[in-house]
Amino acid sequence: MRYDFKDRSWKPKLAESLTSDDNVTWTLKLREGVKFADGTPYDADAVIGSLNHYMKKYGYQSTTMLANQTKMKKIDDRTVEFTNAGPWATFPAMLAGGPGMIMAPSSYKDPKAFKPVGDGPFELEAYKHGEELVLKSRADYWDGKPHLEKLRFVWLGADDAKLESLKSGGVDAAYIRSAQTTEQAIKDGSGGMMFVVGAGSQITVNMRKDRPGTDKRVRQAIQLAFDNKAYAALVH
Repeated sequence: MRYDFKDRSWKPKLAESLTSDDNVTWTLKLREGVKFADGTPYDADAVIGSLNHYMKKYGYQSTTMLANQTKMKKIDDRTVEFTNAGPWATFPAMLAGGPGMIMAPSSYKDPKAFKPVGDGPFELEAYKHGEELVLKSRADYWDGKPHLEKLRFVWLGADDAKLESLKSGGVDAAYIRSAQTTEQAIKDGSGGMMFVVGAGSQITVNMRKDRPGTDKRVRQAIQLAFDNKAYAALVH
């Protein structure tokens, strides 16, 4: 699934549809003819196998599925039925995040040697730990071959080094987390998008219209009431 920000709704991607009459039981219909990068079929067995592996091995998102006692049942090769303990209106979000990134059975066949094989427009070409990850396009991708032949992700170290590589043209895009380096990138006129993450050193105050945070005195009161030393002691 994917989230359409324009329509503010969940839309099928590799799914053909995801429907429910009561938000408890959800029926997932898969696209026909989709294959993983290794040529194996993207079917109900693969979806259930991947989700079971994900819930067992990876991802904080899987705890939500476990807490809702999500059960999975194969109806046919292209249909999976999910049943939760109670109504779950935002269930599609699970299939738009980590759990919905379905892996081919060959990925986790050997429990001691995970091999990333997915269903996306790119497949793994090379990986060097702490250096780079190279992906090559798939000519057989169900939605058409990508316009890019390859994608290369490199490990650049500190955020200052990332910004320098971005400015010099060494990379086309960089993920910068440091507040100081982000501020410098903005001053330099670098284009991009910003979003707030839980960094443990920030308090996000809602300053939308008619919210208490729009009043400067409220923000000042929060700052004065916050004991930095006590916070640091609790964290450490």
